[in-house]
Amino acid sequence: MTQLILLITLVISLLISPYLQAKNVILFLGDGMGVSTITAARIFAGQQKGQTGEEYELSFDKFRNVALIKPTIPMHRLLTVQAPSAP
Repeated sequence: MTQLILLITLVISLLISPYLQAKNVILFLGDGMGVSTITAARIFAGQQKGQTGEEYELSFDKFRNVALIKPTIPMHRLLTVQAPSAP
């Protein structure tokens, strides 16, 4: 997990312009937020607003940088526990 955090930090630092210094970096790490779950939430939220749902944008859809990370699932288990993904 430490390697993942270091990789994310490196990617963020490379995206920052060399002429600008970041004062703070906020990293949102969502648990259980796979593509299908986010899509379902987007459709549901859009339908609650009277739209068809697919065109609706969640608040984090507007973030400038978003990344998906492959989960850290132990090879000897079908389901993961939270410990392998905790910092």
